[in-house]
Amino acid sequence: MKKTSLIAAALVASFGIVGCGGGSSSSDGAAVSTQDVTVSGKAIDPELISATVCLDLNRDGNCSDNELSATTDGNGKYQLNVSSNQMNGNYSLVAVNGVDEESGEAFKGTLMADINGTSQNITPLTTLMHEQMQYGSDQMKKMEDIVGLSYDDMQKNIITLANDGNTTALKVALVLEKSAEAIDPKDTIKFFEDLAQKIDVSGKADSLVSLILEITPDSLKSQISSLIDTIMNAKASDAYDLAEKARSKAAELGIDQDTMIKKMPHDMPGTPDTNGTTEPGNPDMPENPDMPKY
Repeated sequence: MKKTSLIAAALVASFGIVGCGGGSSSSDGAAVSTQDVTVSGKAIDPELISATVCLDLNRDGNCSDNELSATTDGNGKYQLNVSSNQMNGNYSLVAVNGVDEESGEAFKGTLMADINGTSQNITPLTTLMHEQMQYGSDQMKKMEDIVGLSYDDMQKNIITLANDGNTTALKVALVLEKSAEAIDPKDTIKFFEDLAQKIDVSGKADSLVSLILEITPDSLKSQISSLIDTIMNAKASDAYDLAEKARSKAAELGIDQDTMIKKMPHDMPGTPDTNGTTEPGNPDMPENPDMPKY
């Protein structure tokens, strides 16, 4: 069962942590130290330029107007000043919007990371780590075994690793993000949530590929399998070459994010609205009392 952090809730209740990052006080009015701490790193898919990075104070997985935020620079780097209380409050970082440096395309997904120090990258790997930790701290070893990477490698700059000759972390990150864009194109975080749940109940015989295919619709299994095979076996000259191969293969298979969004069903005329009324052209039909309800 998915667990909810009680530590952060206790901090909020006790210290009145707020999004502006200013001073706070305890319930008896005594001052509480809120010394600023600078957290910095990169948002990588590859690098996201002009993306918004925020501290998710309300834990909704989005960046709200009242939350601390920063904009990434031309190298995908962000810098966020947070209070010491916020730093230790089990809050996550969220990265949205911006432009993918390799493709020049708008980023339509969401990346997340738990703060593990003053240097924190935000990638598809840290996004899965964030979701996996919702099932308990003992999940990290299981995730390491499934993805074939150490905790430290999952936290590193995966572009730098790939350019230095270690492409495994970037390949796994591309498998995760491209699969998410195909399976849940309008809400990529849902893919990571579903995959984390599968990892939580996985056995020794399971692999990352088998678990991804378990949450893949039957109509996409062949394409996703081909995409993963291409990415994991790709020979590339550098990180951007590898990212381009992954992006091109997704487009070739017709499962790139833009294509999948266009394929999603839209509301049709005559369907019931949210308050139960029926639009013209689809008159109310009497309910069949013998028809089972699901």
